Amino acid sequence: MPFVQVLVDGKGPFTFGIDTGTGTQALVSPALVESLGLARTGEAEAGDPSGRGARTLPLVKVGRLSVAGVEFRDVTAAVYEASQADGRCDGILGFLLFREWLLTLDHPAARMVLAQGRLTASADGTVVPFRAPDGVPLIDLGVGGETLPAIVDTRGLGLAVPASQAERLALVGEPVVVGSGDTGSRARS
Repeated sequence: MPFVQVLVDGKGPFTFGIDTGTGTQALVSPALVESLGLARTGEAEAGDPSGRGARTLPLVKVGRLSVAGVEFRDVTAAVYEASQADGRCDGILGFLLFREWLLTLDHPAARMVLAQGRLTASADGTVVPFRAPDGVPLIDLGVGGETLPAIVDTRGLGLAVPASQAERLALVGEPVVVGSGDTGSRARS
């Protein structure tokens, strides 16, 4: 998951991850909520692609959130303790935060760029259209002669194919379980 430095209500910087697989504007840690005195504004149900493990998360309002030279106002954030496996993380910026911006995550250069504008599909296939039915980018991916819907998730661990669809694919060998883990909603996958 890429990490960036963020100012929250003019304080910080704080370390946030960028998770395009999160269908919300932002997630903030309970410790950040407490240290900044962010007031609770409601709650929301959070789930995961498996449809299991739904739970209710408190919501807070962040007056100003600044990243990559852009200031976002009145950001709704869910209170959630993100995994610290990749290092200290005070929060996560979700795909919906950037819905009015052209977001570029340049992994080789280790940088994030926010710009105004739009991309159009390219003839060479380097730009592909996506849809976001649940606030998460979804593309059509060709795998083994089949077209599968694929979530573009910067926090993902690679390509995961549901067992129901893997059965239709012409695979080189039998699928092998290489591990398991918890989803963001704590459902086992």
